Amino acid sequence: MNKKRNVDSGRKSARPDYIQKTISQKSSGKRSGKVFFPKTLIKTGGIIIFVLLLGFAGNKFFLSVSKTDSGKVKAVSASGADEEKEGRIIEKTKKTKDVVEMKKTKEINFQPHCVDSTKPENLISYTNIEVDGIVTFRGNSFRDTPSHGYADMTDFRLDKLWSADTGSLSSGSAVWTGSGWTGQPLMMKWPKEVKAHMNMTEKAKADDELVEVIYACMDGYVYFLDLRTGEKTRDPLYLGYTFKGAGALDPRGYPIMYVGAGYNSNEGTAKVFVVNLLDCSVMYTFGDNDEFSLRGSLSFFDGSALVDAETDTLIYPGENGILYLIRLNTKYDLNSGTLSIDPSRKPLGVRLHEIPIKKIKWD
Repeated sequence: MNKKRNVDSGRKSARPDYIQKTISQKSSGKRSGKVFFPKTLIKTGGIIIFVLLLGFAGNKFFLSVSKTDSGKVKAVSASGADEEKEGRIIEKTKKTKDVVEMKKTKEINFQPHCVDSTKPENLISYTNIEVDGIVTFRGNSFRDTPSHGYADMTDFRLDKLWSADTGSLSSGSAVWTGSGWTGQPLMMKWPKEVKAHMNMTEKAKADDELVEVIYACMDGYVYFLDLRTGEKTRDPLYLGYTFKGAGALDPRGYPIMYVGAGYNSNEGTAKVFVVNLLDCSVMYTFGDNDEFSLRGSLSFFDGSALVDAETDTLIYPGENGILYLIRLNTKYDLNSGTLSIDPSRKPLGVRLHEIPIKKIKWD
């Protein structure tokens, strides 16, 4: 009698051993005393649990606090982040095992008070505008009069009357062109008696209706133009610094311009220029490398100055953290056409304790 033989090709089954074993157990009808757990399921479950634990740990801050004999509080931060609780600061730790001492926040005892330069009788409440023109950014100390004159409009749209070209200024890797952030020129209708002593063209001097446009631009020049025609009223003034702010004219009608540089140039550190508009000479500069600057050598001046006529005080804020209040001691003779200022470098200001504001007044 032929017996059926179990043929073995000598090749191992492609199924894993544990699956092959299970199949064999089922086919034999025998039950195994062991429970089957596939390894792949164990690995998958382990990964899921590990991810959940990471998410839980990432949103949980463990803090262990204990008191030492000296009464000081110590803390261990598992996240290494700075925390603040009940007026105590937990310093940042690099490792979870680092133990750092918490420090109490320092209270500053400061009471506002007056000094000689900030007494109520010296209060500057308003800067009067005594002339016909735009003498500072948006017209006055409230910055609410940005226009000059009137226009008859039917279609209520702007029409181009004239344009003027400006150049460029290179400083290191920077190249400055156009007009600055505010983009507003200054304007002045000078009295005939004032124009008589100015370095204007004869045509400009003879024009009783002339409104002079004075525009400090980013190419380092201050331009002087006729508002009606766009023609030059005098040669441009080169100062060699880029000007971003509008600058300012003296609101008393004195032929003085105050304009601050918006950036350093090949000429040096940014500063403020006080210009005599009779002959376009520079009478005074300040603001560069002042020892009381809150920002070191940074001394940019994008703001537009004000002048208090009653106290003869120039008010000029700088990006160095200083509000300059400078007594000018101005002397101007309309008939003879002479102009001078004599600002003193003697500081009479006050430094507010632990507050990043300084007021400097020179008398």
